[in-house]
Amino acid sequence: MVTYALWNTEVDLTLPSIPSPETLSQMDEGTGNPEHGYFQTPHGKLHYRKYLPDGEIKAVCVWQHGINAHSGRYCKLGNADNDSEAKFTNTGLLARQMKKAGYALYAPDMLGHGFSEGKRFYIPNGQWEINRDGLASFAKFASGQHESIPFFLMGDSYGGCLTLHIARKWQDCPEDAPTNFKGITLNAPAIKGDVPSPAAVLFLKFLAAVAPERTPFFMPHPVSPDRIWKNEVVRAHFMSDEEKSMMLAGGGKPFRLGTAKGLLSALEAVREKVIPGFNIPFCVCHGTHDWGVPVTGTEFLLEHATTKEQDRGVRIIDGAFHDLLADPTMEETVDFHLKWMDSRLG
Repeated sequence: MVTYALWNTEVDLTLPSIPSPETLSQMDEGTGNPEHGYFQTPHGKLHYRKYLPDGEIKAVCVWQHGINAHSGRYCKLGNADNDSEAKFTNTGLLARQMKKAGYALYAPDMLGHGFSEGKRFYIPNGQWEINRDGLASFAKFASGQHESIPFFLMGDSYGGCLTLHIARKWQDCPEDAPTNFKGITLNAPAIKGDVPSPAAVLFLKFLAAVAPERTPFFMPHPVSPDRIWKNEVVRAHFMSDEEKSMMLAGGGKPFRLGTAKGLLSALEAVREKVIPGFNIPFCVCHGTHDWGVPVTGTEFLLEHATTKEQDRGVRIIDGAFHDLLADPTMEETVDFHLKWMDSRLG
């Protein structure tokens, strides 16, 4: 463990090294020139990126990335010398579109991801509730910076699973929710996963109780990159040696036992305890060719939630893979979310 000073904050990171000032500056430009901050939780500091529109703020959105990702992910497509002629993926796209639409966007790094504290790509001791509670506290902090302004919670993949968990807690205890909470939006929410056999799951849970930080040699590999990103340029960028060396994201890495256990438990709980009777307004986008968290999970949400039809926004994208913010239809997906959120403001 090495202590670093980042953005005027002392943080303990398990990164082998901090990217150079030039790389950090390039990352800021690619993701839309955010402000940076740290938020203290009982389990470590969460780094976050903050984006404010130039004019009046009409709503606030907290967006949580998925497992093995981070809030600074982007790929620049098109003219490398002219941002006006280029397209950006992931946070670079989301932040620009949110700001343009008048939304304040807060994007935290999960523990062990990006520039947040914690062991790399690890759900501590398999306790996914730590991620949930950290995100819930951060969401209330972010909404509290803009009192009386409408607030939304947004999540991708495992971040979407956590978003559902938090929204259900707020449904059951509305006094705990941020004031003016208007609903949630989801991209490829992790509700059902590509998991091994029940016997293998039981064995992995047993091992996780003994050595949660270990990654045994027989640990199943996550979905291959060519089934996450269609675009070859995007795939090559996110799997490049430079990206891997920074250890800000963990694409293609087998999970630690504690992380695998936490993911399995979070998905089981969201199906059994959260979605049945769920009545919070929601917007969800999912690809039909998502190999990591199949679209059947979203179908489960649509079938078992009790949210009124007029309070739902649903976009099923034929042929889309898992990372919808880097898919060829990414701009339409972000626009779909924004139009749905705008509809909740009236």
